[in-house]
Amino acid sequence: MSTHGLQQETTAFYEQLQQAEELDLRDIRGKKHDMVFVLLGVSMGCFGIAMVL
Repeated sequence: MSTHGLQQETTAFYEQLQQAEELDLRDIRGKKHDMVFVLLGVSMGCFGIAMVL
């Protein structure tokens, strides 16, 4: 499998997640954030905490 194909599959997953009607992804202001960046930030935060411990 090429990296390009994997990137397309990953992007499609995040697009489906973003557009899921069952999930309310708005913050307290009612703004919908891009899930790719939200999950990236969470991952980096968890990795940073793990590095400190």
